[in-house]
Amino acid sequence: MEPDLGSMLEGKNCVDREEVYLFLREMQLAFYGWPDALIKACHDPFEYELQLRTGTVVRFVEARPINRDWVHIEVGDRDQKCELSRFERGIDVRLSDIVYVADAPDGS
Repeated sequence: MEPDLGSMLEGKNCVDREEVYLFLREMQLAFYGWPDALIKACHDPFEYELQLRTGTVVRFVEARPINRDWVHIEVGDRDQKCELSRFERGIDVRLSDIVYVADAPDGS
């Protein structure tokens, strides 16, 4: 059963609708079991890295939820040594195929 996201906002002083939406979206993705770094990548473009079960490591700059099981990632450095970096418009990845996600893999 999904959490009642509306009740989680009770007593909170949220002025901006975008803040409310972001908070609700983060709570929903956390409920689905998404890694914290991947949730952050959905609203904070920066440098991230993930590894797939195949061993492929992908550097990316942004993510967008498709549904609870899939995420769209925007590959950052097109010159990286990764077969997935050739997809200029990004790539959809199944969450169950992700081994790890790192925020600022080279430091902040």
